[in-house]
Amino acid sequence: MTKKTLKAMLIAAVTSTILVTAAGPAAAGTVLPDPEKYVSTPTAWGWFLSASKATIDNWANTNNMRVVDVEVDSPTTFNVTLVQNSGVYARGLTGSASWTTGETAATLSAKLMGKRLLDVERYLDNGQVRYAAALVDNPAGGNFHDYKYLFNGTSAQINGWLAANRGRLTDIDYVSPDHYDAVLVPNTGVDERSWVWYPDATTQTVNDEIDLHLDSRMVAISPIATSHFAMIFVRNDPQVGVWNWHPSLSASQLISVQSGDNYRVLQAERYWSAGSNEWRYAAVFIEND
Repeated sequence: MTKKTLKAMLIAAVTSTILVTAAGPAAAGTVLPDPEKYVSTPTAWGWFLSASKATIDNWANTNNMRVVDVEVDSPTTFNVTLVQNSGVYARGLTGSASWTTGETAATLSAKLMGKRLLDVERYLDNGQVRYAAALVDNPAGGNFHDYKYLFNGTSAQINGWLAANRGRLTDIDYVSPDHYDAVLVPNTGVDERSWVWYPDATTQTVNDEIDLHLDSRMVAISPIATSHFAMIFVRNDPQVGVWNWHPSLSASQLISVQSGDNYRVLQAERYWSAGSNEWRYAAVFIEND
């Protein structure tokens, strides 16, 4: 298995030209693992940097794309990654219905009735906490996953919550020192994987993780400060052969890396780099060919 890590990376909205045979939703009673982060089957996909919700919705609705990751640049502009809602990636919600912005904790909770969080991001809008989120259907008796989410938990609280629920983190986002928003699924059945998370990781942490676990792959990253990140890894991961990440890319570098190696972007989260005194992106990539 080839792994690409810590590669020197140089590099806008990009769309794959690979098309996948359309497929219907999961049959009643069929529980499927999430494909977005855990499958490298080639798919048509797209991503936007600093785009309005209207722009993203128009493109997603036109092309049967669903949002699988959302990052917030400002209350009105977002970075998103999308996959075509077909083939192994087919899930009920698509287009503008697959994500939401401007939610309070209460309105998000109401919107999640019969749905499940793939990704949640908090941000401030006129000083008020708001949430953007990517969603999928979560029908009882169908493709149901007994997920949970926690806002503003400490690492100790999250670890206790994971132990109590026999859980695995699928999303982690830094809020403030040792406080995070998190999403988990029970680490059982189709969702069971060997995994680990790091509340405050450095590049050396990544090197050590990969040296000790050769099949370890990063599936989520959240910037904390320059060269420090919250991260989630899955281990013993034979389904994906090639992946990459970088802690600090300019927008042009991000685009160059993706297009140069035909990666699908899992996540591209912008943060202010004090060291370079500019906006940079922490990014995770997966093979798409």
